[in-house]
Amino acid sequence: MLTKAFFIGGYVNQELVKGLFVYNNGALYWNAIILQKPQLYGVRAGTKNARGYRKITVRSKSYMEHRLIFLMFHGFFPDVIDHINGIKDDNRIENLRAATVQQNQYNANFKSTSKSKIKGVYWEKSTQKWVARIRIHGKVKTLGRFRDVNLADQCCRLAREQHHGEFACHGGR
Repeated sequence: MLTKAFFIGGYVNQELVKGLFVYNNGALYWNAIILQKPQLYGVRAGTKNARGYRKITVRSKSYMEHRLIFLMFHGFFPDVIDHINGIKDDNRIENLRAATVQQNQYNANFKSTSKSKIKGVYWEKSTQKWVARIRIHGKVKTLGRFRDVNLADQCCRLAREQHHGEFACHGGR
């Protein structure tokens, strides 16, 4: 049985999250037995925000659902939580991992404004070639200029695998 101290204080912790919610396949549902509100039992907690992430309010503070799930399973909040498959509302614990800001950016898809629709490849008008580049440790590194867009793509993929490791994302998802 949870004590009154469980509900006092201005922060959430693993014990509180495990008491307030039931986890099921990447979603949190209210545990109304704890809340003493039977009408909420089994109701999916939170709402989706404009950026596509699910947000839940606990103790008058909003938290992203994936952050609460990570806390529930691992007992801490990392600075950044990366969705491995890049899907913002896929909050299954096996799809979440602690990351740095840089690692999270490595795992991002190509920019929607990209004309090539290939991550790291853009057309350079002055040379009439495709330029391949990646970001390594915060700095942009140009890998080369190519007449063939597929060669530029292949060059980027190899460099991402080498420098970004498990966070390498080639886009196109």
